[in-house]
Amino acid sequence: MEKMVESLMARGYATPKPYHLKQSADTVGPIDRKEIAEIEARHQAEMAWKHELDAKEIEKFKEQAKHEAARAADQAKRAAVDAEKVSRAEQKRHTRRNFKEGPQRQLDDLRKQLENLDREREKLERQIEQLERKQEQLDEQRDGEQESDTPSDTSEFNSDSPPHQ
Repeated sequence: MEKMVESLMARGYATPKPYHLKQSADTVGPIDRKEIAEIEARHQAEMAWKHELDAKEIEKFKEQAKHEAARAADQAKRAAVDAEKVSRAEQKRHTRRNFKEGPQRQLDDLRKQLENLDREREKLERQIEQLERKQEQLDEQRDGEQESDTPSDTSEFNSDSPPHQ
C-alpha cells in the first residue's frame, strides 16, 4: 500500500499533505466572508447578465422568424394574385386566339395553365411548411433553453457548509 501511495505521489496524483483539514494562510491567503460574498455576488450578476442576453437572443430569433413567416405569407398571397392575373390575361389572349382554332386547343391550354398553377401552389405550400418547421424549432429551442436555465436549489453553493462529495 505504501508503495502505491509513494508511486502516486511521485507522479503528482496526490497532494504532499493528504490529511490536512485547513489550508495555511501562507498558501491561500486570508479570505474573509465579505470577500466570498462579493465573489459570489459578482458571479451571480454575471450569470444573470448572460441569462438576460440569452433571453434577448431568443426573443430576437422569435421575432425574426415571425417577420419571415409574415413576409413569406405576403409573398405567397402576392404570387397567388399575380398568378391569377396572369392566368386571366393568358386566358383572354388564348380565348381570342383559340376561338378561331377550336375548343380542343383551348381546353389543352387551360389544362396546362391549371398544371402550372398547381405547381405554383405546391411550391408555396412547401415554403409555408418550411417556415412552420423553423418556427417550431425556434419554439422548441427556446423551451429547451428555458428548462435548462432554471437553477436547482441543491446546486447553489453555500459558503457556510463544506461542499458535498
